[in-house]
Amino acid sequence: MLLIFSLSLWKTGNLFNRVPARDVLSIDVNKLYEYIFQTASLDMTYPVGDGPEGMLPALEDLCMKAAQAADNAYTLLILSDRKAGKERIPISSLVAIGAVHHHLIRQKLRMRVGLIVETGEAR
Repeated sequence: MLLIFSLSLWKTGNLFNRVPARDVLSIDVNKLYEYIFQTASLDMTYPVGDGPEGMLPALEDLCMKAAQAADNAYTLLILSDRKAGKERIPISSLVAIGAVHHHLIRQKLRMRVGLIVETGEAR
């Protein structure tokens, strides 16, 4: 499930003006984002071997990667737990998006990027 937390389109205008009309209905949403925006996909999982103590360093690393992406002119950040499985533990999507959002605000970078969460956790 995809949750769009905040996406500022004021710089972009009408999304579909950039996609040929015949392709609008058949285009993959992720491909649409990549076609229109500079997107960065950020992993919000960490190794099982790190145990519960590994969550905070993983969250700090996620925040730093988000800030680096914003500094590198990415306009859309996709926080994903797609790699979750036997070897990787997902960080709660609410915790991850909140931490990234507030970190970007503190770094004065939040208005440069839109945030999307791709998670299997949402209900």
